[in-house]
Amino acid sequence: MTSPLVRDPLSIYPRIADWLEPEGARLIVRTGRVELGQGIHDAVARIAAAELGLPTEAIHVPHATTDTAPLEGFTAGSMSISAGGMAVRAAAAALRALILVEAASRLGKGPETLGIEDGRILSDGAETGLTVLELAGAVDRFVAAADVPPLDVPRQNSARPPRPDILDRVAGRPFLQDMTFEGMLHGRVIHPPTVPATLDDREIAALKDRPGVVAVVRDGDFLGLITEREWDAVRAAEWAAPRVRWSWDDGAPSDVIGALRQTNAEMEVCFEDGAAPEDAGTSVITTISRPLAAHGSIGPSAAIALWQDGALRVWSHSQGIGPLRAAIAMTLRIAPEKVVVEHVPSAGCYGHNGADDAALEAALLARAVPGRHVRLQWSRADEFRFSASGAAMVVEAEARLGADGRIAGLTIRPTSMPHMNRPGWGGQPNLRAASLIADPHPIPPAADLALATGGGADRNSVPLYAVGHRKVEKRLVGTLPYRTSSQRALGAIGNVLAIEALIDDVAAATGADPVAL
Repeated sequence: MTSPLVRDPLSIYPRIADWLEPEGARLIVRTGRVELGQGIHDAVARIAAAELGLPTEAIHVPHATTDTAPLEGFTAGSMSISAGGMAVRAAAAALRALILVEAASRLGKGPETLGIEDGRILSDGAETGLTVLELAGAVDRFVAAADVPPLDVPRQNSARPPRPDILDRVAGRPFLQDMTFEGMLHGRVIHPPTVPATLDDREIAALKDRPGVVAVVRDGDFLGLITEREWDAVRAAEWAAPRVRWSWDDGAPSDVIGALRQTNAEMEVCFEDGAAPEDAGTSVITTISRPLAAHGSIGPSAAIALWQDGALRVWSHSQGIGPLRAAIAMTLRIAPEKVVVEHVPSAGCYGHNGADDAALEAALLARAVPGRHVRLQWSRADEFRFSASGAAMVVEAEARLGADGRIAGLTIRPTSMPHMNRPGWGGQPNLRAASLIADPHPIPPAADLALATGGGADRNSVPLYAVGHRKVEKRLVGTLPYRTSSQRALGAIGNVLAIEALIDDVAAATGADPVAL
């Protein structure tokens, strides 16, 4: 499976050609980081333009697709610029050096005498008739960027209109939900209330006779339908939802926070420094909790899929097109090279929403009607009920006070459901439909990120206060039958709230001013 978090993409895609490709009057800049509305494509274009001295209008950053872009894992962890952007910069700087060396060779001059302005090669400030894009197509881009000796020549930052994609986003033009293809069909899935669940055959035959239904797709306990018109799909799914019967036994507790408080999960020490304070003194303990949290995206998840000649193409707003491709290929038991995932903008997200699940569902439906595009869109109810939730947590924060009333030690104890169950994590698809098909891939117990790589349940749990002793003890509860995964900041929200609430409680207990404390 593709690495979930790629921190050094240049080590995987070292060649200039992996990132940059001249195409006539423009330069194609490829990135595996997806545009979710945060301005990554604009930033990457500016980086390449600055390194190459090109006007930014000459830079084109296409949407990431698995058959052409570097596969950089998930667009997560604020690494799009610190990792992905730096890779583009390194490739652009290497290409710039090769271009200037080639220009110097043609002109019989030293590279240090040359400069670039608005894509034109200058010699001592004078026009040479050579251009960056012309020479970009003449030099060898199939070399490692790290192997090109750098040239210390001044760079030019070209002006660029602020966020040229904003108007399209306001007008709703680029969104996946609005894409159409000739002859496109529409799909809906009848979701079980939980997984695993067993589907009862009653009423399925009647579903085939609903108005507009082209096909009913049954694969194990996965059930979907395909229609010519989207409204027919909506009506058929609404008809089926209360009639299709499921059986399951998940033992889900109604009080998740209570279950976390009562867990017997093993406590793990994941950080400690400083000398533990003496037993003398008092303790102040603050406990906070956060419930399961729905992602609540502004737009429901959607996908389009086309199965043709034994290969699959999927249009998705996934945060990680590489891991999604691998997860779909594993589910369908086909080679990853047979699957292409193309990112198309939709409602942005901060973490793992339903986009990947919708993509696999669209693929399973499209496989039943080869040669026809199938668009699948979740309802708002689907989005809240079936996408992964942010993990529930209980965090106990304890301050040990010395004889002088000052804080001598802080211990933070998060008890949490796991925060990482993205596609591909743990070597499994981790997609809802993958666990329902006849040849299933059960969703494994969710995992967590190590504190050394950013942390999950223990993210931001190490107090930044200058005290003598700091300790973090974590309990991970992966046995509750709820599907949790990554949401914005993972465990940091609960941990920071607990730490800061504790400091306020210490101030109240000791009569200190909270700010002074």
